[in-house]
Amino acid sequence: MEEAHERKKPKYQPLMSAVKDGRHRTSLTRLAVWDLLGSGSLSKAHGVLGITAMTWRRAIADICRQPESASKWLLQMGEQQWTAYN
Repeated sequence: MEEAHERKKPKYQPLMSAVKDGRHRTSLTRLAVWDLLGSGSLSKAHGVLGITAMTWRRAIADICRQPESASKWLLQMGEQQWTAYN
């Protein structure tokens, strides 16, 4: 994985330079998808992105409400007569 990170680094250097020239903060961090759940990499990524614990909790709550909302909508639509559009 380290080799892949080193290979990809030059690809992103121009983008990082452009962002820094615009007076923004940037960093290039290697992050393996399969490591996200285990070693705290996910919380590290949140910290880098500026996602706070409260923002994360709200996002999870919103995600959990979506299926309930969709189910209610389907139940309401099921009571109506469906017509085909031609």
